[in-house]
Order: sequence, then C-alpha cells, then structure tokens
Amino acid sequence: GKCRYCKKKISPRYFLIELFCGLSFLLLALILKIDIYSFDIYMCLNFIIGALYIVFIFLVAGIDLEHNTIDGRVLVYGMIIALINIIYQYVVSIKCATTFSLYRIIYYLIALIIICIINIKKINKKLNYALNLMIVCIIMNLFNYEFITSLSMIFTMLIVAFKLLINKIVNKGEKYKKKMPIAFYLVLANQITLLAEFLYSLM
Repeated sequence: GKCRYCKKKISPRYFLIELFCGLSFLLLALILKIDIYSFDIYMCLNFIIGALYIVFIFLVAGIDLEHNTIDGRVLVYGMIIALINIIYQYVVSIKCATTFSLYRIIYYLIALIIICIINIKKINKKLNYALNLMIVCIIMNLFNYEFITSLSMIFTMLIVAFKLLINKIVNKGEKYKKKMPIAFYLVLANQITLLAEFLYSLM
C-alpha cells in the first residue's frame, strides 16, 4: 500500500479506478461477444479501439476526481483515438457495406476544431473546464452515438443535482464551495448507461 520509492501511502482511489477499468474491459468483451471460437480481425480491432476509449474516459475521470481538471494531454489522446475510430469505421463501412454518416462526423470535427481554437485562448479557468467538458462529450459521441451520450449527460445532471441537495440538507443551506468533478460524474454515468444498455440487450 506504499510507493516503493517515496514511501507515501497509495490512495485506495487508484485501486478502485484500476478495478473498474478492468471490469469495463470485461464488459466490452461481453458486449462484443468475444470468445476463442468466433474470433476474427474485426472483433479484435473493435476490442482494441473500445479499450483505448475506456482508458481515455478513465484517465479523464481519475484526473478530474483528484485535481478538479481535465488534462489537455488526455484530450489530445482522446481526439487521436476518435480519429482512428472514424477511419476504422469508414474502412469497415466500405468493406462490409454498412452505413457511415460522413456529415455527422464533419459536424463533430468542425465543432471540435472551434472549441479547441477557443480553448487555446485560455480565457478563464471555469470556461476552459466547460470547453474541455464539451470536447469529452464530442469524443463520447464519436464512440457511443448521441443516445448514450445524451442519457449520460442527463444522469450527470441528476447526480450533480442530488449531490447539491444532499449538501444543502447536511450543511443546513450553506452554498457548495468545492469544485465539482463533473467529468468524473459524466464518465460514471456513461459507464452505468452502457451497462444498462448491455443488460437490456440480454432481455
């Protein structure tokens, strides 16, 4: 439970993030119905891209929970894997004659470029956090589509509202002073929504 070098105690938070990340990999394998008898290259690539996305959202959640910020380097990583996913989906749509909405991708890429340009200006910290959150939502949309991301955002608002209500009751009407890790709640809501969708598909 301690760092080998600096001897500082390791927070249980890291263990929990690793555990939930591992469980998400398992859930992804179940969603893709991966087994050794029906394994092919497309299934393998779907799993790898899905796993890269899971790593992205867990990095966003972990950093936001600990430092109340969304790291720019993590966002760059997210944009790179989103681009890889777009290229992969396009190639699959040509090979397997599936639908691929190019206009949808163009709209999101334009929105992403505009937000990134505004974000580079570093107007103020609160606005930068909101812009970074928008980038996370766009990346989520490129992987999960609008329905899952919209549900995740609704659940996030409910979690935030519930937390503020509990705080008001506990602290007898005092204003909530701590910065809320909204990106963490968004990731949590996203994972719950994906799990619910998977369980619903089994019924």
